[in-house]
Amino acid sequence: MLKMVLFKKNNKIWAHHKPLFIILGVLLALKLALYKIFYTIFWDEAVYDGMAKFIYSAGEKGFLEVVRPIGLSLISGLFWKAGLGIVAASRITVTLSQIGLVVLVYLIAEKLFSRKSAIFAAFAIAINPLILFWSTKGYNEITAAFFALLAVYLFMKKKFAMSGASMAFSFICRFPLAFLLLPIALFFCWSCASEEIKKRKFPKNAVLFAAGGIAVLALYLLLFNKVYYQNILSPFLAGFESRNWTGGSFLLKKDGWIYIETLAIFLNASLIMYLSACKKAIIKKNAFIIAVFIIAPAIMLIFHQLFGLVEERYLIPIFPFMIILASSVFKKNSRWARAAVIATAAVSVAMLLICYFATNNPFSQEMYLSADSNVLRECPKELAIASSSPLPVVERDRVYFYYGEHNNKMIEEHIETIKCFMFLNCDFTGNIPPAPIKNLSLVYSNEKNYCKFYVFSNDKFNSTVEDNFLIIG
Repeated sequence: MLKMVLFKKNNKIWAHHKPLFIILGVLLALKLALYKIFYTIFWDEAVYDGMAKFIYSAGEKGFLEVVRPIGLSLISGLFWKAGLGIVAASRITVTLSQIGLVVLVYLIAEKLFSRKSAIFAAFAIAINPLILFWSTKGYNEITAAFFALLAVYLFMKKKFAMSGASMAFSFICRFPLAFLLLPIALFFCWSCASEEIKKRKFPKNAVLFAAGGIAVLALYLLLFNKVYYQNILSPFLAGFESRNWTGGSFLLKKDGWIYIETLAIFLNASLIMYLSACKKAIIKKNAFIIAVFIIAPAIMLIFHQLFGLVEERYLIPIFPFMIILASSVFKKNSRWARAAVIATAAVSVAMLLICYFATNNPFSQEMYLSADSNVLRECPKELAIASSSPLPVVERDRVYFYYGEHNNKMIEEHIETIKCFMFLNCDFTGNIPPAPIKNLSLVYSNEKNYCKFYVFSNDKFNSTVEDNFLIIG
């Protein structure tokens, strides 16, 4: 009897959500096809991998970078601890987040609008070229977006404490999401409190929502920041100091219109639909839609525009919110619907090709392949490495990562114990040679494309250059 009930229930789920399962199948097929094409390990990915190793080895392996949030590393570290390679662990985390994002977009669009809207929204987010490309890397935007959208879904399901907790975890996955999450959180609290106060009741739901968020933030600030940094605000202060190091755009020309260009290119037809839906929501004075899907994404967009954090991927967390609202104007079998689907698919293919060529130029090859075994072959695995690039942590465990002048003090403190030094000079302002280099002897130098490679021996050690040296590359 139980088997029969479960069988009928599963058949019902399949019948109702068949388009969603087909879209997820297409997504997984795309992921498999793109995995090897975009395998190159990027800078930030290696940082989060190093942090995952550090957290789950009690500081014996990997490293921490104070400016980085720990959310992604908390999850990927579990897979690494279970036996997966660190790169596979972070990329599986992002893939699961991406799948969850597609499911949430579908469920929210269906609940707010219609099944037709849900199908289009899931399709548009699944094949979005910017999300597809960055989902092949262990970066935090997609995971942060998943937990932000999960908070909205849980709120709609009246799971207030869980909603607050999910929103807080989204923040500790990516700090700038505060500009997306704070307006939503304030609206949620106001919405719950005003409704209950009108009924002359204690605002229990607002308190539950706030308590869930505060609990997660308190654990992060007091149990992590206080223990490891001795200051609960250290990551945020370091973030303000390092914002001038932010690199240029990945695909588009660095100018004042980069984020408008990003929305126009990567959302294409969905952006036009979104603007139309915004107008309708404002006319109807739908407070929930306006606060969550219009005001919050706009504030985050303005934040990035004003502070010049120039990378297209920074807008990924607002894509699901915009696509959900855009789907509200979708109508089956209309010319507009067919045009929207064709445009979305065509732009996705074109932009993925551009991503491929953008990541296979000499500069990218030289910068990101510094984790190659050819570079590390002279550094015995048992030795600690001090590196201005985080990439060695992919293959090695004992890595001291420094990037920027404020980390040179760490190198000076450990100069007597660290025997293998690496330095990557690819014209990045954050790559500042530590002072101890002045006391080392140059034994090798080479220049290739954008990067310069040097080998320095550490004269303080009584052994061969092969055992104690400094690579600057």
